[in-house]
Amino acid sequence: MSPFSIIYRYIARNYLITLILCLLILMGLISLFDIIDLLRRTASYPDITFKNVLHLACFKSPQMIHMILPFAVLLSSLTVFWRLTKSSELVIIRASGVSVWNFLKPILLITFLVGVLDITVVNPMTTSMTQRFHQLEERFHLVKSSSLSWSPKGFWLREIRENRPIILRASALRRQEGSLALDDFSVFELKENEILDRQIESPHAVLDKNQLTLFQAWVIEPGKSPQTVPQMQIPTSLSIEKILENFESPDTTSFWKLPEAIEFFDASGFSSLKHRAHFYSLLVSPFYLMIMVLIAAVFCLTPNNRQGKILFKIIEAIVCGFALFFSTTVMNALGVSQTFPLFLAVLGPALVAVPLCVSLLLHREDG
Repeated sequence: MSPFSIIYRYIARNYLITLILCLLILMGLISLFDIIDLLRRTASYPDITFKNVLHLACFKSPQMIHMILPFAVLLSSLTVFWRLTKSSELVIIRASGVSVWNFLKPILLITFLVGVLDITVVNPMTTSMTQRFHQLEERFHLVKSSSLSWSPKGFWLREIRENRPIILRASALRRQEGSLALDDFSVFELKENEILDRQIESPHAVLDKNQLTLFQAWVIEPGKSPQTVPQMQIPTSLSIEKILENFESPDTTSFWKLPEAIEFFDASGFSSLKHRAHFYSLLVSPFYLMIMVLIAAVFCLTPNNRQGKILFKIIEAIVCGFALFFSTTVMNALGVSQTFPLFLAVLGPALVAVPLCVSLLLHREDG
């Protein structure tokens, strides 16, 4: 079947419209629950208006797009197949000599393109919106302020000591036995009115047991000459455990920044398994979306609707879709825990689902 044929364009248009509608409906339901949850959380904050709640929901809800997209693909595929079967259009299309593989070709192609668009365009947008949502949460005092931020160029930490803010910065960090080595380290001690009181620069520092040891430190104070201190110690609430807790979740890291994040963690001596697993799962997500189409085809592509039990077939397809999603989540967790090789854990469910779906479709097609 030619990509420019009428049947090809008809199937592609019907599927794309149905997919967009399913995605909008699911997003609408999620947004509704998000608004209800935010209203509950902000009930004790009289300064937060309903407009603020809607603003928060607009930045929070899009982060669920990647999670609900497989179910939107499954539901839209089931809807298109059921509609074509009920109207006998499927019988006419098959009678014209179109095989099940040619029939599925436009749907699989659109699904793959949607998956690529999701990880390359939608994912960076949603991660940026999620970060903005966390900033608004901190601004409205709904959560405790996050004091640590990082990038491939280093990390920044803000803490309060004796009611005075202190900012710590390091261009690189390396985990050692029981301690953390910090390169190109800076300390900015501020007054209560956020005016710089003292700045300390050190080419090398070590964090050990809630204490920073700076070597060859330069102490710079306004109105005074810089002083060199061979070694000085600064108490801090920073610890390796706190750093691990405050590092960004892989879900809030853009697809394009994940390779840099993985490289940063590996160079720093921290585990990058979570970020690596998330990166691999994003890479293979378009293929998992195509598997959802195959699952819908296995249960709903019948020559006619006289066999009945179409509702049970739809339910069975939805159950299989949830089983695939659940198994993927479990295998990813096993990969992160190093129970299975990481890449095999990410691809494992697909390696089982694809041959099974293809064999069932071949049996149905060729008898």
